[in-house]
Amino acid sequence: ARKATKEMGIKLVEATASSSAAVNSAAQSLKGRVDAIWISTDNTVVSALPVVSKVAKEEGIPLVVADPTSVKEGSLAGYGFDYYDHGLRAGDILLEAMGGKAPNKIPIQVMQAEDLSLALNLDYARGIDYQFPEEVLKMADQFVLNGEVWVKKGSE
Repeated sequence: ARKATKEMGIKLVEATASSSAAVNSAAQSLKGRVDAIWISTDNTVVSALPVVSKVAKEEGIPLVVADPTSVKEGSLAGYGFDYYDHGLRAGDILLEAMGGKAPNKIPIQVMQAEDLSLALNLDYARGIDYQFPEEVLKMADQFVLNGEVWVKKGSE
């Protein structure tokens, strides 16, 4: 994030939390200092995502996460690898090994750019009076609308 924001000419403001109890203080420290919040796949912060979401919504700022499966928990958008899909792939590998295939004969699998998923929370967008550009809506694999997750046909 540091490298990407520097290359993009974006000022990065960091807030860290060493425990889920400290997430609220970290989120509160961003008030009035940022135009958007991005959360990596940090388990400490993701476990307290509703706390960060509440602060971001109160301030009317976009909250974006690197885990598309957590968008329903209260963020504007999520872009990254779907951990459910990771689990399915791991299960397939486990089945091969349990079926007697030697582990050194099972190819290493690396997630690719085409494995990334974009989830958009239309409820959150409405709450902060934000409209996604049409091209972003077309790129999305799933949407949250009225509290429900909707998967775009062909994205399953």
